[in-house]
Amino acid sequence: MGVSWIPALEVNMRHLVLTVLLLGSVPAFAAELQVIDDFEHGTYDWRLVEGVKPEGSGPLCVMSMSAAAKVGRTAACLHYAACPKTWTHVQCGIRTTDWIANDCDRISFWLKGDGSGEALNLMFGNYGIKPALCFRYGIKLDFTDWRQFVIPFNDFEPKGQMATKVGRLVLAQLNVSDTQKPIEIMVDDLVALPADRGDGPARFFPVIVPGKGSWSTRGPGEAIAVDNLRGVPADAAAPAYVHGVKNHPELHSPIAFFVEYPDDGRFGVKVGGTSGWGGSRLIIRIDGEEKLRRDFPGATQTTLTEFQGYYGVPVARGKHTIVVDNDGNDWFQVESYCFDNYGTGAARLRREDGRLEATISDSQGVPLQGISVAARVADAPCTLVQQADGTWLSDSLWDRFPLGLYPVDLTARRQAAVVYQASLSVKLGAARMRPLRAAYDVNAAVNVDLVYGSEGEVPLMGQHVRVSVAGHTVECAEQGNGVYRVELGRLEAGTYLGRAEVESGRSFEVPFLVYDPGARPWEAEGIIRLGPNGWFMTGDGKDYVPWGYATIGLFVPDPETPGRIAGPSAWCRATDQQILDWIGFLAACGINCVRFGVTVDAREIGGDRGGHADPEIVARLHRFLDLIGPMGVRAIPVMWWGHYRNFNYEGIPAYDALIETQADWFTKPEALALQQQYVREVVEPFKDDPRILAWEVMNETYRAGGDIQAAIRWTNEIVKTIRSVSPKHLVTTSAAEATPNPELAWVRDSTIDFFNFHVYPTYPDYDSYRKLAGDSPREVGNYTALMMLCDRTGPKVTILGETGNDRLREMDYPELRGLITRDALWLSFLNGSPGGISWDAIADAREFIVISGLAKRIDWRRFEPVPPPLVVRLADADAQVPELARYTWWSLETGVPIGFVADSASPATGQVLLPGSSFVPPPELPKAPVSVSQGFQAATLQSKDGQVFMAYVRNVSGPTRINVRVRATAPLTMTVCPPRAGTLEVWDLDLRTLAKSVPVSGETQIRLGETAHDVALFLAP
Repeated sequence: MGVSWIPALEVNMRHLVLTVLLLGSVPAFAAELQVIDDFEHGTYDWRLVEGVKPEGSGPLCVMSMSAAAKVGRTAACLHYAACPKTWTHVQCGIRTTDWIANDCDRISFWLKGDGSGEALNLMFGNYGIKPALCFRYGIKLDFTDWRQFVIPFNDFEPKGQMATKVGRLVLAQLNVSDTQKPIEIMVDDLVALPADRGDGPARFFPVIVPGKGSWSTRGPGEAIAVDNLRGVPADAAAPAYVHGVKNHPELHSPIAFFVEYPDDGRFGVKVGGTSGWGGSRLIIRIDGEEKLRRDFPGATQTTLTEFQGYYGVPVARGKHTIVVDNDGNDWFQVESYCFDNYGTGAARLRREDGRLEATISDSQGVPLQGISVAARVADAPCTLVQQADGTWLSDSLWDRFPLGLYPVDLTARRQAAVVYQASLSVKLGAARMRPLRAAYDVNAAVNVDLVYGSEGEVPLMGQHVRVSVAGHTVECAEQGNGVYRVELGRLEAGTYLGRAEVESGRSFEVPFLVYDPGARPWEAEGIIRLGPNGWFMTGDGKDYVPWGYATIGLFVPDPETPGRIAGPSAWCRATDQQILDWIGFLAACGINCVRFGVTVDAREIGGDRGGHADPEIVARLHRFLDLIGPMGVRAIPVMWWGHYRNFNYEGIPAYDALIETQADWFTKPEALALQQQYVREVVEPFKDDPRILAWEVMNETYRAGGDIQAAIRWTNEIVKTIRSVSPKHLVTTSAAEATPNPELAWVRDSTIDFFNFHVYPTYPDYDSYRKLAGDSPREVGNYTALMMLCDRTGPKVTILGETGNDRLREMDYPELRGLITRDALWLSFLNGSPGGISWDAIADAREFIVISGLAKRIDWRRFEPVPPPLVVRLADADAQVPELARYTWWSLETGVPIGFVADSASPATGQVLLPGSSFVPPPELPKAPVSVSQGFQAATLQSKDGQVFMAYVRNVSGPTRINVRVRATAPLTMTVCPPRAGTLEVWDLDLRTLAKSVPVSGETQIRLGETAHDVALFLAP
């Protein structure tokens, strides 16, 4: 089939579910269409990439939003400059496993031409692999109206190849090349369409059962019953890998399903990768009769992608047993098991009006009666009302939530019994405001320009906007095109947290920094060192608490939804102004150090050129420090973000000749010699520079072919090299571990000064942790506390080194990013981390504002913590994970502090030793420094001299499906037992404001009424 275009013709699309996840016994319903970008929520997902252009010229492409859309409310406008003998494009990331799982074979989009006669290239590619992949379809712009293009995968150049490579594609690109004229076009509704199987319209809905588990997960051993409404049981998930009979016969396990089709339908398997270690074979049997046999040969010793796709067979109405088997040599991967025309319930967010719709029927397709339907969008309730046709509809969800991908959990009940559940992820967005800049010269007047636009970034004009900052409220003057300016005059150097209010009632935080570009604070402070009590200090003996942010890439200073800056975004490629504004925004939030790679890949951040440092990267590091230093921000440069051939770091001849396996990077003496020379060349120019907080050896160091001690030995050699050049600087590293024992090996056996550990919602789901944890709490805050307490038993200082929302494809919105960042920061800090560092825009920089401000008011040089009243001995921390997780959760619930002690250590005087092999809370509960009412948890930090007393009180009503807590409004009562008389400050962590101050001299009860917020308590010095 060739490309087709349909001028000004609306397409009748069936139900769309943006993302649907299988959760326990919840059925998942297929999206017949996979949205790449419908351009309803702005341009944040797109990034400008340019070829060679004249020095000083402007961007070759500008992407903006317009309300003159073809589908929905907004479309993208692209203004390309003429590009003779060069090229440019905007690109966004794509997840093609979803295309495979939904049997997509075509791309569709709407395009409004400009009649220029030039060509637009729609491209899909992956340039980080060898050989690189690029598939292109050119469209001549000889029209000026809207046209819809539907392009089969195999019509992209080179023809006939894209369909077999879909699973390896990671980018979508809108490209122009060697054009002679400017181009001005509009694009809308870029989607991947499913294959047309010719079955005609279906009465019922597809049910999708995603493949789950790891490479070694076996099938359940008995037929999985697939309910038309409820899907599959939680404990009977179909495995993601189906093994053959030769290479791993112990894992061979045919997958059987017991089904009852309400009408004639189909069953199919969406195959992802297949084994190149002998190949595999897909067999589908229905009621014992073989219906499909397909060979996937392979002898490449790699994972193959050419067999990706949908393999299905028709199924007659009625009851059947369906078996998926593999009698080949090795495995094939299943993205999903698909039951078409099977489900009698479905839920979706309607693209036409943003309303949540549910359809729930019996096996005859008749809507169920006598039921009620309710939903929650994140933590917010959502009401659905039954319509005359039997469907259920909510009010529009548009404009109700800040931009993000939100979880929707929908439940239908008949009386108390659940008859249907669905879990979706839907993209929503409301009008938003962001500052154009965040860093201002103290020597000039401060004029803050704020851009106010719809959820699709269409400028909103004629609004009444005012800004409150530093105790004053100032009206904004409209500048046009959605820009509002507040003129604040000359301000003193410092951080400012403004709040902009719009007449609609919405308000937005506006953090910004006023600084002196000529200031050199590091000269007097000197090089950072570790004090005898494990807290950081400046060289001149003052407190220094590292609050940090990763800055491999830079973002626009939007507090709520930061997006990548236009153009090159790497820390060493961005413009000076882009660096100043992003780092200024971070500094305004209390961040005083940034962590980034000197070598990440072989293109943008390729510091190690095979035993020598790239002089351009070293020069840019100098410039970066010159820009961030006057803001009071230090750097943690990381020598390598990963080992060779990770993160697209490849194509270096000196290493190509040496590195054949991952372990070679860590174990070959010839490679070490090159690595050490590179390190010397990076460190030497900065050996006495106080703007370097610490050198980091490697980000999340992998084990050397599974050998952790080999990786530690290699790290120690690099540490020795760094210290031989710069003996005054601290050295750190991090490791790719998710359980306590391996982290403790790093803390114990490496020669670094301090270790930085990482916390993400995915970590408690890793096989290595989940198998240990069993049914113990795996919520990310509790995981943070557990790992921090374990690491503290080692001989070195440990600090939180990364956190954020790493589950972006499942859910991602401002509150979620904030909760993850908040829990990781507070629960690591109160459990012994002398500061905290997060990842980039997947975290929330605003969460540093309160904690860094409070920490700044404490003299940490003399800090000595009060020993917890209860301790658990670590005999084998990994084996004890279930008990440790229950103890830390119990500690948060009761407010009673708990600690862990190494097997060789003895409890302090007065400490009660709890059994480590089982969870046994003490029969008599010690007095908690802070105890809270039901629905809340508390953690405390206090010093022996009574001068330090801090607490974190968080609202917890349960966990989400990605191990992050859910909050619900509840009455908050706190009983506080302060160590001394004074003024207790109560900080609202959601509003980032002081809620109240309470005089205390003994046990005090504080009532805050009904709230879903989290609070911090601080006894003022």
